[in-house]
Amino acid sequence: MNSPFDLGYHGGNVLGSVVSHNIFVNYDATTRAALNFDPGKFLSDLGNDRFITLLYQYLATPGVVISTPLTGRYTKGTGADVTATFHPPLAGDSNKYFGQLDIFLTVLNAASQPGLGGGGDGHIYHVFLPKGVDTCFENPLGTATTTCYSPDNFSTYVFCAYHGAFRAGAQTYLYSVEPYQDVPGCRNNVHNQPLPNAVSQAPNLVDPADPGYSTLSHELFETLSDPHLNAWYQGLQGNEIGDLCADFDNFTTINGHRYVTQSEYSDVNHLCVSGRLTSDPQTPQGGFGS
Repeated sequence: MNSPFDLGYHGGNVLGSVVSHNIFVNYDATTRAALNFDPGKFLSDLGNDRFITLLYQYLATPGVVISTPLTGRYTKGTGADVTATFHPPLAGDSNKYFGQLDIFLTVLNAASQPGLGGGGDGHIYHVFLPKGVDTCFENPLGTATTTCYSPDNFSTYVFCAYHGAFRAGAQTYLYSVEPYQDVPGCRNNVHNQPLPNAVSQAPNLVDPADPGYSTLSHELFETLSDPHLNAWYQGLQGNEIGDLCADFDNFTTINGHRYVTQSEYSDVNHLCVSGRLTSDPQTPQGGFGS
C-alpha cells in the first residue's frame, strides 16, 4: 500500500554511479581542520556504507544497472581550494554575499581543471562556503531574490543548502551548495547531547562538522535520486528523499565512524530510514531542517 508521502518517479535520469568533487571557496585546509570538518572522509565513508543501498529502490531508469553492489559506486574524487572575492552584504544583511552566478562560475572553473572531470552526469561539484557568507537564488543570474541562506536576516532565510544542475555550452554540471551549517535552523536536532565530531561540547558547543555532514548527505542523496529535478520526488509538495526526513537526526555509525546524520525516505518502508544507529541516546529536538 502506498503512502501519500512516497516519492514518485517522473521520468528523469538518476545516477547509478558518480564521483563527488569538493570545492572549497576561501575555506582552506587549516580552517577546516580547526573546525574538525573533513567532508572528503565523510563522502568516502558514506559511499562504502550499507546506508547508501537505500538508493536501490530509486534506480529505475534506463542505463542504470541495479544488479551489482551500490557500495563503492559513489566515490570521492579530486577536490579544489579556490580563491574568490565575496560581495558586500545585501540590504538588511551583515554577512558577505556569494550568489548563484558566482557558484556557477566557480563550478565551471573548477570542473575544467585536471582531474576534476569536466562536468556531466558522472560528476557532482559540492561548493562549500565558509562561516559568515550568505547566498541566494538569483533571477536573473546576478540579481539576488529573497530566497536565501541568510542566518543573519531571518526575513530572507529560506534554505540551508541546495542542489541543482545547469548547462553551459553542450555540457551539464551537477552541483550542491553547502554553506556553513552550525547556525540556528541548520544545525542538527540533537544539540542537547555530546556530539561525535564537535570542536567543543555544551554549554559552549561548537560543531560545524556534524551538521555539515548531515546536510551534505541530504544533498548527495537528492542529487543521486533527482539530479535534474525531474526524477524522484513527492507529487504533493515536490519534496525529495532528504526533504521528507530533514528533522529526523540520529547518532549513526557510517563505515565504522560516528556521525550525526539525518534519515532518508524509503518508499519500500513508507517512512524515514536511518543509517546504522549507535548506542547514544536518540532524543532529537525540533528544528528548521535543510
